[in-house]
Amino acid sequence: MRAWTEHQAVVDAMASIPSIAPIIHIMKCSPKAIGMASETLRNTFDKHNPEKGSIVKQALDVQLIQFMLTLLEKDIPGAENQTAVKAQLVNALKSMVKDMQYGESVRLILDDSNIWNAYRDQRHDLFLTHETIKGYITGPVSGTKGYLTAGPANVTLSSAPPPVSDDLFGD
Repeated sequence: MRAWTEHQAVVDAMASIPSIAPIIHIMKCSPKAIGMASETLRNTFDKHNPEKGSIVKQALDVQLIQFMLTLLEKDIPGAENQTAVKAQLVNALKSMVKDMQYGESVRLILDDSNIWNAYRDQRHDLFLTHETIKGYITGPVSGTKGYLTAGPANVTLSSAPPPVSDDLFGD
């Protein structure tokens, strides 16, 4: 299902049928699936198009926001990478808040949560690791931390200006 939610047409179709409750059921019955399910939720809410139906309303109706907050509050049994899973959950919650019709309801629930205060202003890259784990956000494998580097050290650059040509257009 995670791969499906990378496609807009699938997310649009999910909005027209009850699709959030089964994801919660999977997360509760199989804690090892919480990682994939959290990525599915992030994809879903990132691509959500309110004109096709409201997945955010579904989330409110089945108390997904409260469930996600409880996952943020504790260790997630069976999750290979706790921090990456929590980063996915945080991103999904932040995407839900952006919904024009139901985002304010989500924000009110989040504002009432003590645990959300710890996650509200954090960026997901603070949770990234240097390990590569299939299906999860991971940080850079090299030690560059995503910064621009100087490039190869053996390149010599000329200090002379480029040649001047009278023929500007190559005629």
